Amino acid sequence: MTRTKIIFLVVYTMCRYNTIPLDEERLQSIIQTFLHVQNTPNSLKVISKSLSFLDEAGIPILQKIGFTEFLKNDYKFLLFSKLKSLEEKYPEEVITQMRKCCFELFPKMSDTPQSMKKVIKISMKRCGIC
Repeated sequence: MTRTKIIFLVVYTMCRYNTIPLDEERLQSIIQTFLHVQNTPNSLKVISKSLSFLDEAGIPILQKIGFTEFLKNDYKFLLFSKLKSLEEKYPEEVITQMRKCCFELFPKMSDTPQSMKKVIKISMKRCGIC
């Protein structure tokens, strides 16, 4: 694990754990700027890589030290982060309208990544984005 991956993992995980919306592309850009690196990995690659380090018994090291407690599946975080990433692309009124649509649809959907994608897609259609 490189310093870049470790910093990315910690910041991403803490934001996710505390349900702080996060624009992953912006985090990558900040890390590139401050660490003077060309490339930064995405969250899926970093989490997968970090969970691949096992102890002698085959237990992931992150699980053994309790870090995986922070990797809970909070789909609200994914929803808020997606909305955060759209803020730079669309006017504030559109994002506000999308947020309202998402909050209406979210309670009616199950807590799965596919449901969150559907909520975003439906909200974008209702707001005339796609």
